[in-house]
Amino acid sequence: MTGRLVGPPYPRVVVGYSGLHGSAEHYRWSFPGASAAEHRHFQGYDAAAAVFVDGHLVAAGQQERWSGRKFDHAFPGTAVHQCLRLAGLSITDVHAVAHNFDHGGLRKLYARNPLAVDRYDAVLDPCLQGRWFGEHFGHVPPFFPVRHHIAHATYAVAAAGRDRLTVVIADGLGETDALTVFAYRDGRLDRVRSWPWRASLGLYYSLVTQHLGWLANSDEYKVMGLAAYGDPDRYRQVFDDAVVLRDDGGVDVTFLGLPDEPALRGLHRPASAWLIDHLGTTRMPNVSVEQRHADVAAAAQQRLEQALRHVITAAVTETGIGDVAFGGGVALNCLAVGRLAGRACDTLLVPPAPGDDGTAIGAALAVLDLDAASASWPPLPLLGPAPKAPIALANRSDHIAAVADPQVRAHVGAQVLAAGAVVGWAHGPMEFGPRALGNRSIFADPRTKASRERVNRAIKQREDFRPLAPVVKAEAAPRYFDLPPAQLRHMTAVARARPTALHDVPAVVHADGTARVQIVHRAEHAVLWHLLDAFEELTGVPVLLNTSLNVNGRPMACTAEDAVATYEAGALDLLVVDNHILATTAWRPRVMDALRRAVTGAERQPRASRGEV
Repeated sequence: MTGRLVGPPYPRVVVGYSGLHGSAEHYRWSFPGASAAEHRHFQGYDAAAAVFVDGHLVAAGQQERWSGRKFDHAFPGTAVHQCLRLAGLSITDVHAVAHNFDHGGLRKLYARNPLAVDRYDAVLDPCLQGRWFGEHFGHVPPFFPVRHHIAHATYAVAAAGRDRLTVVIADGLGETDALTVFAYRDGRLDRVRSWPWRASLGLYYSLVTQHLGWLANSDEYKVMGLAAYGDPDRYRQVFDDAVVLRDDGGVDVTFLGLPDEPALRGLHRPASAWLIDHLGTTRMPNVSVEQRHADVAAAAQQRLEQALRHVITAAVTETGIGDVAFGGGVALNCLAVGRLAGRACDTLLVPPAPGDDGTAIGAALAVLDLDAASASWPPLPLLGPAPKAPIALANRSDHIAAVADPQVRAHVGAQVLAAGAVVGWAHGPMEFGPRALGNRSIFADPRTKASRERVNRAIKQREDFRPLAPVVKAEAAPRYFDLPPAQLRHMTAVARARPTALHDVPAVVHADGTARVQIVHRAEHAVLWHLLDAFEELTGVPVLLNTSLNVNGRPMACTAEDAVATYEAGALDLLVVDNHILATTAWRPRVMDALRRAVTGAERQPRASRGEV
């Protein structure tokens, strides 16, 4: 395998982690006169940790969930500690540590620019990573830096669960590459082709995000959502000129190659100036979104999809393998994934955390038997801690009851959801990755657009044009959506809504007729399946509106305390946390009635379930 670092025999206990400690601080030091928006263009976001035992992934979590800082880049010491705790291990039990970057041997390249070589010595040198580990834990197991795109690729391969794959990695930048194609066959991962920083579709999209007045490396999903309201023809030629499709299957983002002052390289000011010259002034954050901004978003999104189709089609032609594993931050663009699956390739498979958080898992996989790890891969990334409700929770005035039976909790939740409540739901292991998959979720009734408006405005405090996603029983999903050949368990691809969805669940259908679908199999996620089943029993609709359990500017909830804080800050009507139910004064009588009905129903002979999967 390309990048194989050890074994066989392979180490028993491996910790993988991501993030570049000190990266943001050094960026601010290097460019003291730069704006806050320009300071967003550093590497090392999404620090995370993962633990493997005997080749099995047993725990993973993002540092932000414990620190409270979204996209946290700091050394993920808390995440490492918590993941080891979940595995019942300590740092002295670890046989190998793997990191998601390997800049070793590249100092000469960085030496061409004084600022760059200083950054290498202060942040990127692999020796520093071992030092951070030692300072935090007092012990450094054997340490293995892993090339960034290999870390993306190994994770994408393991999550895809196929014997043969074309692997496409597209992000902002690894060590030197921004776009890489691999072939995975016969247990080997071999690099086929790669392109350097001028092929960075991640940086392209981030600079457009910044031009539209949002934060790079944070708010790209806003551009994707806004694109549904725009006309791509208005700026089509601008973006055709910006992203050139190369004959060798790569791309060239032309404005990244504009001349720049060495002392300012990294702020991308020539590229930003090019966008202003061709698209008009940058939107200020306090200025309303106008039609021209939607048109820019639509054209930028369309060109991204064209570029990815070009890259993926060429990659499949070269490898001869039609199933594609797609990783890197660009793979978070679920709109592109849904539209390209089945068109640019046979299947397009995105892991649950295709961004840099996922490379914590991928780095560990690079020192393990990838085939064996793939064979035991968990279907859902429920890899973090479960919320443990404090004893004091039962003393709150809004505490309804502690309910041990998960089906009773599901029936209570379904009854109040059908009556219009917005419900927070925190139980079981925390999700790894950016998507709430039912264990740290906010649910609402999808049958009315008023639900979407309330969740967006009052609870999440975000823009009205942002879509909200459906979660649906797997056996019912084809009734509502035209499902693309993609991985749909993890909310990584959009699907085209069918007329049934437009009529029955308009709150989860975006303006362009798409929805970022999550399908739920009973055998994989019984608690969520039973909630959907109970809601279907009451309403005839096996679908809920699902979004992450957090408020604007905060990471997804991790602990029971986080869940309660979100319930209070977001003005939710009901919170199910661990085995406990909390409800506001206005909803208390209805919740008590729902609980009585659910308990009575549980005492009866259970009915036959419909179409269980």
